[in-house]
Amino acid sequence: MISLGRLFMDRRLPAPFMVLCLSAGLFIGLLGCSRKKDVARFNGGTITLEEYLWEKENLPYHTRESIKTIEDKKEFVNRLITQRLLVGEAMKRGIHNEDTVRYKIESYKRNLIINELLRREFEGRTMVTEEEVKKYYEENIGQFTKEVVEASHILVKKREDAEMIKSLLDQGEKFPELAIRFSVGPSAKSGGSLGEITRGQMMSDFEKALFALQEPGEISQIIETDFGFHIIRLDKSKVVRVQPLSEVSGKIRALLTDKKEKEFFENYVEDLKKKMDIEIDEEVLNEMG
Repeated sequence: MISLGRLFMDRRLPAPFMVLCLSAGLFIGLLGCSRKKDVARFNGGTITLEEYLWEKENLPYHTRESIKTIEDKKEFVNRLITQRLLVGEAMKRGIHNEDTVRYKIESYKRNLIINELLRREFEGRTMVTEEEVKKYYEENIGQFTKEVVEASHILVKKREDAEMIKSLLDQGEKFPELAIRFSVGPSAKSGGSLGEITRGQMMSDFEKALFALQEPGEISQIIETDFGFHIIRLDKSKVVRVQPLSEVSGKIRALLTDKKEKEFFENYVEDLKKKMDIEIDEEVLNEMG
């Protein structure tokens, strides 16, 4: 679950207001606030080069990088024009003055301001170091350890069918041949083979019976699941695999970053609250039902 800090720091949200003049520092040597160029004009309205670049800069990375040819750029300008036309039409109808719409705009403004505040406050304070990643990995190595077996199964819909097949197996019939003849699972055509199975991958009852088997060739009792009745054979005994740090470092870093951001956010808000007198009227809340 994403932390509140990460939620407020999400910068992919669409901007509700158009910035009409960018700082010259963003595009040094390319444009300045005192010198505007229009990339489009329509019905008395314009889209300036500054506005075009600002809108493009705030697109998700892959979308932004896909705008390369003149046709791509024209298509993007047309989308901006469409946006302006729709906004204009909505404002003609007074939609922006309706209470529900005004509340949504104000709510978004609040979140946008919070987003920027936390971005500035978080900057440089929630970084995760390589040493922290390594320490977490070493202290929680069990999370990155996997038990793997190879197994086959025969799946049927009725218990009596499973009992009949189990009897045939006890008499020495070959497991793959019986799987091909009787199993209704998709693995039937391959003699019931499920290939490699990692602990945590299968349904609990199936997995419990499977990982209780000790020797290759050992066959389980009949196991019932939502899919029907299974007979399981262990084909290859357990192998323990430890994921290397290089494989899981990104996951660990994200986990630790979320944890740091959540803790920082909670402490930051708590410090702000300590400076204020806050009173919640429970009677009013109770009256609301």
